[in-house]
Amino acid sequence: MTEGIGKERLQQLKDRYEFSMEACDFAEMLLNECTELNPWMPIDENTPKDRPIRLFNGAKHLAAKWNEREDNWWIVISFGSSSEPFTRWCGLPDDPK
Repeated sequence: MTEGIGKERLQQLKDRYEFSMEACDFAEMLLNECTELNPWMPIDENTPKDRPIRLFNGAKHLAAKWNEREDNWWIVISFGSSSEPFTRWCGLPDDPK
């Protein structure tokens, strides 16, 4: 199971409670370490073709797998509708344990 706390929630906790200066510095350090877990990447030559990924074009999300024979993405699951080309991708989450 994946668990975590987001940057917004950390900021709320820091603002809500009075911390010692040392604790405040620690909270600020945690906020500065926050990064997106699955950042969207531009589709380019580094886009993985060895596993299914998620594609996005600003209006439509889909899960896709690279099709070697057709040299194109094979759509597995589609959400939304749009004829715009896909510009961003991110990895799919791991299977549940």
